[in-house]
Amino acid sequence: MTGAQDWSIIREGAMGITGIASISKDAPIKKDGFRNDEDAFKDATAYSDWQFVFKPRVRFRRAAGAAPPAAD
Repeated sequence: MTGAQDWSIIREGAMGITGIASISKDAPIKKDGFRNDEDAFKDATAYSDWQFVFKPRVRFRRAAGAAPPAAD
């Protein structure tokens, strides 16, 4: 908001950097109208409450050439 570099880095153990957040204590201009997956922003009292974090989805893949599991 000020042009200053006011970001904090969010780290998650062995994953390293997983996100960022502002350190601004200013009240957010936007208060409502967020998507369902952004509902946490609705309760924010400061921009520092808005955290942008990467949450990987776990996918299991079969090894190349592996046969699919047998049906019962």
